[in-house]
Amino acid sequence: MDKPLCQEGSFTDQFLGSVLRSYAIVYFSQRRWIGALFLCATMLVPEIGVCGLLGVLVAITVAHILHFHPEAVSNGSYLFNSLLVSLFAGYLGQSQELAYSNVAAMVVICSLLSLFLTVFLSGILHDNFGLPSLSIPSLLVILVTYKFLEISTGSNTFELGLAPQLPLVPEVISSYFSCLGAIFFLPRPEVGLILFACWLVESRMIVVYSITGYLCGLLSALLLIGMPEGTMLIELGLNWILCGIALGCVFFIPSVSSIGVVALGASFATFASFTYRAWMDVDHDVLPPIAIGFNVVVPILIYAMRKRMRATYVFGTPFFVGSPEQNYRQFWLYKARFPDWGLPSVHPPFVGERLVTQGFDGELTHQGDYEYGLDFEVVDEAGQSHGGDGSLLDNFYTFNTPVLAPDHATVVTTVNNIPDREIGSQNLSQNWGNLVILYLDSGSYTALCHLRKGSIIVKQGERVEPGQTLATCGNSGRSPVPHLHLQLQYGASIGAASIPFRLRHYLERNGSRHEYIYQGVPDEGARVEPAVFDDAVEAFFDDIPAKTFVYEVNQGDHSWKETIHCEVNEAGEYVMWSERFRARLKAVIHDHVFYMQEFEGNRRSVLCWFWLGLSRVPFVSDHRVQWSDSASTHPLLHLPGKILMDLWTPLGRDPHLRISGDIRLGGKLGERRLQVSTTLESKVGNWMFRQSRPCHVEVSLDANEWVVQGRVKLARGEIQFRRTGVESLFD
Repeated sequence: MDKPLCQEGSFTDQFLGSVLRSYAIVYFSQRRWIGALFLCATMLVPEIGVCGLLGVLVAITVAHILHFHPEAVSNGSYLFNSLLVSLFAGYLGQSQELAYSNVAAMVVICSLLSLFLTVFLSGILHDNFGLPSLSIPSLLVILVTYKFLEISTGSNTFELGLAPQLPLVPEVISSYFSCLGAIFFLPRPEVGLILFACWLVESRMIVVYSITGYLCGLLSALLLIGMPEGTMLIELGLNWILCGIALGCVFFIPSVSSIGVVALGASFATFASFTYRAWMDVDHDVLPPIAIGFNVVVPILIYAMRKRMRATYVFGTPFFVGSPEQNYRQFWLYKARFPDWGLPSVHPPFVGERLVTQGFDGELTHQGDYEYGLDFEVVDEAGQSHGGDGSLLDNFYTFNTPVLAPDHATVVTTVNNIPDREIGSQNLSQNWGNLVILYLDSGSYTALCHLRKGSIIVKQGERVEPGQTLATCGNSGRSPVPHLHLQLQYGASIGAASIPFRLRHYLERNGSRHEYIYQGVPDEGARVEPAVFDDAVEAFFDDIPAKTFVYEVNQGDHSWKETIHCEVNEAGEYVMWSERFRARLKAVIHDHVFYMQEFEGNRRSVLCWFWLGLSRVPFVSDHRVQWSDSASTHPLLHLPGKILMDLWTPLGRDPHLRISGDIRLGGKLGERRLQVSTTLESKVGNWMFRQSRPCHVEVSLDANEWVVQGRVKLARGEIQFRRTGVESLFD
């Protein structure tokens, strides 16, 4: 089971967490303490705050009774619209001096209507368009409720009751804080100051982009309608701020380019909000500030940006792991660790080392529709592709070598009867020569061309596995010398246009060492070979026991003991945690590679050194092999360093730790030891690290009890740790 640092175990804890997150998520947070402060801020006007709380309690109760999606209830996404309409009902009750019973009935009805509308719209928008419903449900219920009261009471004027401006502060600045509170129908500077203080602690990016949105919107208003004042400024400012946060750092990765999207969104929101008021002939004294522009503009921009043929400059947020800062770091770290994510990839279709004689965009034949192709030949240490005088096919080392299936696939087409050409001649009328076209299980087609006549041993419709022999290399078609041509293509027809792809799990020679590459494109002239995985290495990682490990740690004159708990969660991830340092680490095995995923907590924990020392370990035992990886510097920095990093990195890129590692497998059978060494490099100044910067990590493992001992070299000093005890979690 996945053990969080602070586990919500009881129903009461879960219920309270849902309530608090329904407040926090209004401004895109999941922190319970922020939700608690937001709740307290609404209680500055008890008549409104109590209604909001009542609406949330009603919605969460009904959601549990009806068994709505538990995660959507727990994180508040099904509840916050009920909160907003209930606050609006409380605002109307106060401004109209309605009876408590009428207000309570309105809160219950509006809260439940908003809940069901949220479930309905979330399903439609997310399932069909991949869009968030935002506060559209509460906005619709607010408009319906306003019309209902106008008809039932015969009044269409409600006092907004703006609070006084902050003393000695210009209206445009004081109004910024009032706008923050307007989302809770409390356009008061003191409410906004509470929310602003929460942001300063939780997310400086939200502060920056909320101000950016406000300023961009203000500029657009000056150009379109002149300087807004009073309640008009509050409503427009509310929309500007929400657009700034949503478009600048929530639904898009924060960057200089995302400021351009914020400027567009704020300008569109000005246009939409002002036009709505004029078109519907609804004055700002009749209906309080609402987020019309935000709810119209943000879904349009998100959807439109997703329809680009290629994502450049501005990147959508592919996953939400926490605050905008966390999403930003995770995005760029994933891009650094897996730079070619999303592209199809295949294993090298051969054994042994090959020279890439023509790569992507090769000047000979890899042009136009056939840009994305790779040609491979066998060469000796001197770089020669043949023995003898090179006049005969049999002189060439490539000729008659096996061609393997590059992945799980189905045979679509084979051509097996084209004669092999003499050296130097070419068959231009049958350009591709003998070939096999496969339909990969991943959904792409691949072609293996210039095969030897009569060598193909698979048939159309046959299933093949990675590494299965298909044929042998030949010299058929447009092939002056024996070589293997590999490409992925749009369709099953012979000569279909090629598409971008990557090789997976290969070694590239670099002097006396070989660089392991999980996924990439070798350059022309590179020497590559398939990575060969070793079950003996995998045995150290594929069954880490669910146990409690005790380590003794020594750093200079200080020493301490730390207990590490390890389990496997429902997703098949290893979860390790330390109660002493409130540290937590996740790891996973994927496609013959062990990956460390997430570390959080105090860097004094040995989990920090597990994270850096075993960040990525391919299951290869070849002593020539080394690999590279990246890790976030953020957990290693002191608080001022983290704040500076959060503010500075959107202007460039997150400066990661560059990790290079190698492996040594030794010991006798039954007493095997695995030694993993990693070297760490960082462009971040040493003064930003909480302690001395780590430079080198060595970790020793045994097959039965995992990490045995380790050593960490720091820029100043050294840390050593060794395991002193093991206890099963199930004893």
